[in-house]
Amino acid sequence: GYYLLIGATWTGPTVGVVFCLVGTCFLGSHPRNVCPIMVGYILISMIGQNPINAQSIVVGLCFAGGLAPVVGHYGFWVGIVAGAMHYCFVTAIPPLHGGLCLYNGGFTTCLLCIILVPILEAFLLTKEEKKAKKEAQKLESTL
Repeated sequence: GYYLLIGATWTGPTVGVVFCLVGTCFLGSHPRNVCPIMVGYILISMIGQNPINAQSIVVGLCFAGGLAPVVGHYGFWVGIVAGAMHYCFVTAIPPLHGGLCLYNGGFTTCLLCIILVPILEAFLLTKEEKKAKKEAQKLESTL
């Protein structure tokens, strides 16, 4: 539906990466976790140099679905930031490997997770930790 919404061209690579995105569903990639990443892509594309329906951006977005477990763990706003960062990285990384990496989006996802997850673990609470803290405060206030 997203591809139809943005007017992306269906090619072999785009069909292939859609299958990659669907294949990661067992790891927590579902619409609630992927939509914030898409929102980040859309927001940053408004100020970026590449249109949202460019082939490289569309393929990169599907590989950004690999960030869905991080979004599921830390929440919606982290997903928007991660999506925007992935967009920036996916357009900046090709010179690093000479444009010869077939899976630039996947490589970028891995690199972003290596950078982002330790920072998130150090400074943010997970959704479960927030829920437990809220319940503890509620219990404390009733006593």
